Amino acid sequence: MSDTLQTASDDLLTEPQFWSKPHSDRMASYARLRAESPVSWHPENVSDWLPEGGRGFWAVTRYADIVSISKDFKNFSSAQGTNPMDEPGRPVETLGMLHMDPPQHRRFRRIVNPAFTGDLLESLTPTIEKTADEVLDIFADSAELDIVQPLIHNYTISVICNILGLPQSERGAFLAATMKAFGPDREAAIAGHNFMIDYVKTLAVERRANPGEDVLSRVATAQVEGEMLSDTDVAYFVALLLGAGAETSASTIMQGMWNLFQNPDQLAAVRDDLDRLPKAVEEMLRIGSAVICFRRSATTDITIENADIKEGDKVVLFYESGNNDETVFSTPGTFDIARDPNQHVSFGGYGPHLCLGAPLARKEINTFYRKFLTRFSEFEILQPPTFAPNQRFNIVTSMPVRLTQS
Repeated sequence: MSDTLQTASDDLLTEPQFWSKPHSDRMASYARLRAESPVSWHPENVSDWLPEGGRGFWAVTRYADIVSISKDFKNFSSAQGTNPMDEPGRPVETLGMLHMDPPQHRRFRRIVNPAFTGDLLESLTPTIEKTADEVLDIFADSAELDIVQPLIHNYTISVICNILGLPQSERGAFLAATMKAFGPDREAAIAGHNFMIDYVKTLAVERRANPGEDVLSRVATAQVEGEMLSDTDVAYFVALLLGAGAETSASTIMQGMWNLFQNPDQLAAVRDDLDRLPKAVEEMLRIGSAVICFRRSATTDITIENADIKEGDKVVLFYESGNNDETVFSTPGTFDIARDPNQHVSFGGYGPHLCLGAPLARKEINTFYRKFLTRFSEFEILQPPTFAPNQRFNIVTSMPVRLTQS
């Protein structure tokens, strides 16, 4: 591998301090990389963040390269993991089709895809609306509150648990496991994945024997060309859905609220015409970039942007940088609810791994804001959102607000 593309900022992507930086500082580092070294090599040195060190990785920061590599599954595989850091076996396995390449990935996706499209997705509307009303009831009980826990515990995690038909009594445990599984502590991540897998395998057996109308039953009993998912594969799918869908949607909602508060003219425009919400939500998804990055592994020697990538090298796609690429998005640091087109990469780079749950996430976020802006005439964010230092996800940990009911 070549080290000729390193820059003064190239160690930042592997240090916890980088992921605790203010958003604007991180964007400046990405802009520097896009301009100077769009595909740059980053060593993974021994640190508290990574006690045993690592092999290092290539950081891909330009939008066009992110999209190109996302579509090129033959040269850039997902099968060896999507975490920038190397993982011991089971976490890779437990994310199921996220860590598969076509044609295997295509077969699995065909089985579960009907659960999140068309008529079935539309049938989930009453459940999502009811859950949004319940969390807004929590908001209404206090003029001031930190909205992180209500949004994750009582909205996004509840929506997913409701549509899967998971027992109410287990939701707290599932949330705790989710936060561990997608956090920076590797041992905790393994424990979180293991909890979800072992529990859902038991549920899959039960649903096959006594299927209901919930999504878990549909996935457990679905067939494509006479094939069904195994109990383990069903568990992997649910773990992926819980992990990828709960926290990311909640953090997008919270970051969107912060951006609306910071831009009162944009907030007033949405309030005046709620039909503007779909475009506003796309801008929330772009500027929030809940998923910071995912990794691929090179299956052959290949050159991208003058970077000589070797077979087996880790190649990390920084969606957060792609969503701020000034060659694609005019004034990318500006929150603009009228941005059109807005072909962000917050759900992936338009390849085979384009997020299966994207329609559900959009519906959750749109539903929440349609109800929130109707129910509360004013809101004030008392402190800017704080984030957990995390290389993969923009996780909001605190955002206290003051609310005025309509």
